[in-house]
Amino acid sequence: MIGDHFKRGLCRLLLSAMLSSAPVFLAAQDLIVTTAGDSIECTITAVREKKLYFTVRENDRDKNRTMERALVASYRREGFAPVELTRSFLMPYVEPRKSDPPPDTSARRDGPPRWSLFGGYGWVRRLGSASDELGPEMETYNEGLRSGRQYSLGVNYALYEHLGIGLRFARAQWSHSSEDVQVVISSDSTVGVDLETDITITTIGPALIWRTTKSGGDADLTIALSGGIAFYEESTSIANAPLNTTGESLYGSLVAALDLHVTKNITLGANAGFALGKLRQATFSSGNATTGLVNLDTDSYNGLQRLQYGLQLGVVF
Repeated sequence: MIGDHFKRGLCRLLLSAMLSSAPVFLAAQDLIVTTAGDSIECTITAVREKKLYFTVRENDRDKNRTMERALVASYRREGFAPVELTRSFLMPYVEPRKSDPPPDTSARRDGPPRWSLFGGYGWVRRLGSASDELGPEMETYNEGLRSGRQYSLGVNYALYEHLGIGLRFARAQWSHSSEDVQVVISSDSTVGVDLETDITITTIGPALIWRTTKSGGDADLTIALSGGIAFYEESTSIANAPLNTTGESLYGSLVAALDLHVTKNITLGANAGFALGKLRQATFSSGNATTGLVNLDTDSYNGLQRLQYGLQLGVVF
């Protein structure tokens, strides 16, 4: 009898100990961290490839919840809650979804490149009316000197993202020749001569550059306002007798350019613009004879105005 009472007392003691320890098991918490940064204390009951199943305690009641794995940054299972053997325990363990690696920025330009160099080739067209003072055939001959070609070089330095300074060099050339051009030498007399003319205008000067687009893109649109000195050279052969004209003048130009980034450091683009200037003084020479610097009258001013457009290849760094 005493043994039975002892056994029953021992069973009651063990049962009380188990019941008193039950809250400890239930209080053990798992943790889910969402991609939004929220932490959820819960009891995870099952882990699937695409979902997590868990229970949370609300108003002294356990409520079942599910969450897509895409919304879970990580989770930790530490509780002692029962696990569904047929659905979860026998399933292969699925590692928490890892965050995506940061994007590759090795080919991206961070901020505007400080320096850029470019070389270009294009076409130019002289503006202004051709003089008919020496007759209609001479006027037609001068019209043949309107279209030419141009080579250019430039360097830019970015002060800010949208503003920079630079240096511009360009050389424009025109050539034309014709045989037996009737030139008026008096009101009632003309003479036929063979003509050949080469004109070169070289310009060099600083530039102020405004970039309208943001850095890091696939294309850059820039507008360059430049000015400086223009060097004028003209060589004309009249019936095999040379006549050379040289002079200097101030000039100004406005050019817009669109550059596409072929690679991180190479650009290919197109440009268009115009230049202004007027030659007011010139030196004339023929053979060993030279006139020295001559002030041209208003009607004899040589207009340096021209339109220009072309292609350019650049390097940025």
